[in-house]
Amino acid sequence: ELEWAGGESGEIKYLEFRAEDLRGRYRGKDISVGGALLAERVRLEDDRLSARRVTTDGLDLRAGDNRVRLVADLSDVPARARGSAWLLGEFVDNKDLGDWLMPPPATTSRAAKLSDADSDALRKSADAWIAQAKEFLVAAELDLRFRLDRVNAYDATVAQTYDVRRVVGQLDVRQGAAKLGYVGAVCGGIARSDIAVNLKDATPMVAVSGSLSDLIATESIQPQIAQFFPGNTVQGYFNRREQVQYPLRDALCRALDPRWPLRPAGEAKTVTIDGLLRGRAAPRFVANLFPGLNLAEYPYQRMTGFTEFRADGTAENDMIFSGKTYDIYIEGTTDADNIGRYEIGLILLGSPQTPEMNHRYRPGRIPILKWEARIEGGRLYDEEVSYPWPNETLGVVFLKNNLFYRIWLNAKKP
Repeated sequence: ELEWAGGESGEIKYLEFRAEDLRGRYRGKDISVGGALLAERVRLEDDRLSARRVTTDGLDLRAGDNRVRLVADLSDVPARARGSAWLLGEFVDNKDLGDWLMPPPATTSRAAKLSDADSDALRKSADAWIAQAKEFLVAAELDLRFRLDRVNAYDATVAQTYDVRRVVGQLDVRQGAAKLGYVGAVCGGIARSDIAVNLKDATPMVAVSGSLSDLIATESIQPQIAQFFPGNTVQGYFNRREQVQYPLRDALCRALDPRWPLRPAGEAKTVTIDGLLRGRAAPRFVANLFPGLNLAEYPYQRMTGFTEFRADGTAENDMIFSGKTYDIYIEGTTDADNIGRYEIGLILLGSPQTPEMNHRYRPGRIPILKWEARIEGGRLYDEEVSYPWPNETLGVVFLKNNLFYRIWLNAKKP
């Protein structure tokens, strides 16, 4: 139902759309719409549709198993959008909706590298999207709240789907600055995330701050651990806090093509409870010096891992393991090509020092072996193991981990 003003303006004074279980099929998926939508002062100028006001008190939308209800009151859409909206959902599957609305391109094999032409096309597409979003959002003031009973959250980095319950969040847009925050229950624990981006910046950056608290280390959680710490099987709980940022253009390019490298910069801290570390055995003389030490299968009570992400794609890791007999450490880097180079050793000074203190000052560390390998899919390939010479061990103890040097090094950090 609508009323047209007539004349050259072609303005529609009001337009009301009502549907009761209107059904159809789009891209192979059953869809349905129910409820009412009211729009006032609708205009079409230069192939652009606008409305003075758009409201709905409950628009039910279904696509396959996905079902949400929208309640909204918006004005000056889309040029200077103002207002608020509520999105209430029974079930949402992010991968199902993403593949349905934006089918992945046929040429996304990770085996084939991006060509220069592909990279240029991706950059142009991302820049066009940013320019369009900036045009509509720089003057916007929007408040979108959502509550979803259940979400199938797909994590492409580990090819796992997680059943997240009672997701509550909010998206605020204020003159080009967007902030998204949400919290939900997963694997017996809590997942939180805050994401912010400012489109007014010359180079918009995505800032992400997230945490996973007391997640039970189920089978689906193990790949999350393995992508950072291969060979580490957790039997208790998994915790992680992360603060990183990366260019918005890279995030969009990655969304369009998974082969595009996304290299965040920032830091993370991971804590796991009750686990088993599998690796290479230490030399026999080490076992003679430290009876009961078995690096081939090392059960531990707690692992605290510190990670620093660099903009060049390198991740610097330092992990401290608290065992029943001996404490050990693993430190090194994984570069942008997923080549890991690490050192494994003993911590002769255990309690009462904290993992944070050991990470900062590294007292009592004795290197035992070094390994280099390619890390892919949470596994090690082309692994090479070597043992440090006595002079290398002395260099680590008295130079690299010298207390005064570590104090000076930490004092330089911001």
